[in-house]
Amino acid sequence: MTVAPPLTSRISPTTFVAVFGLWGATNWTPTLVRSLPDLQGLAPAAVTGYVSYATMMLNVGALVGYPSFGPLADRFGRRAAFALMCAGSLVMLPVTFLTPRSYIQLRLLLPLPGFFNNGIFSGFPIYLPELYPTLIRATGAGFCFNVGRLLACAGPFLTGFLVTALGGFGRAASASALIYVVGLLILPFAPETKGRPLPE
Repeated sequence: MTVAPPLTSRISPTTFVAVFGLWGATNWTPTLVRSLPDLQGLAPAAVTGYVSYATMMLNVGALVGYPSFGPLADRFGRRAAFALMCAGSLVMLPVTFLTPRSYIQLRLLLPLPGFFNNGIFSGFPIYLPELYPTLIRATGAGFCFNVGRLLACAGPFLTGFLVTALGGFGRAASASALIYVVGLLILPFAPETKGRPLPE
């Protein structure tokens, strides 16, 4: 019989990190598009179209990131896959929110944060059930993920505050991306479940 990890290690703060990063940074993409210099002066309806296409590009990255997590986790381990997604988000969110000077530049960049920032969510249906014994597997996984979501609701409020404090939403969203540093720091303490039988 496999011994389950200690109770304290089963509550994954990575869920908080992932949702906080999504709500605190990526959800500001429409505002980023509307602020681009080459879109100023256009009719609101036209800008809305540009926002839609930019969001599609973000989701193109997500559509690649979602199915990529599983093979990465099977090959390199659960912690390594989470670390890749956290590191990619930490780098690509500031690059995306601070460097583009045109709409074309932004559209080329958006699939990359989409890959990392959204792809991390495919890890939770894999990893969280592997931390709990059969009797409470669904409850434990659901509890972990939704407690993370509850705590992460502070993300949009914090980013809104940082817009004023830092002088712009690009800087604010980039600062919110620092939450992924927390994810990288806690991952070494998370149990690795690759290749281990499920706890009974």
